[in-house]
Amino acid sequence: MSISDTHARLVEEQRMMLIDANLILAAELEERKSEFLQKVDELVVRDKEDEEKRYIELHQKRLSSPELTVEKIGELRREIREKKTNRRLNRFQRPILYDFSRNDDESDEDYAIRIQAYVKELRKCRYLRIPTSAEDHSGVQTLVHEQMRVQRVWRDRKSVV
Repeated sequence: MSISDTHARLVEEQRMMLIDANLILAAELEERKSEFLQKVDELVVRDKEDEEKRYIELHQKRLSSPELTVEKIGELRREIREKKTNRRLNRFQRPILYDFSRNDDESDEDYAIRIQAYVKELRKCRYLRIPTSAEDHSGVQTLVHEQMRVQRVWRDRKSVV
């Protein structure tokens, strides 16, 4: 037997020992992983049970509290309903700026003066000063105009390809 054969045999033995060590380490890691996952599962189940118990206790306390009665629940529901209704109505209501109706105790002159004041205020509105035929929208870019332009660009590109 030569030195190179002895050396090769030693290297092979070391390689086999390292492989065995790696297999042992892999088995240990697999066992630790399964223990860890089992502990996590137990923790999740325990937490879920605790959460359910807390939820049940909380709702039992709420339902058994003397403060919570059928009348109070009805009042709370009415309040919530009224708030929603008021919010919805207020969203669409706009203040009445001009009241053109005639008051009963108002004379003709006072009514005419009040109407003239309203008309004077209305004339301050830009869109009422300019007749529709004089409005120029040539430089205005609307969303529809922009979308049509983009569609034309894409159609032109598809036809080129």
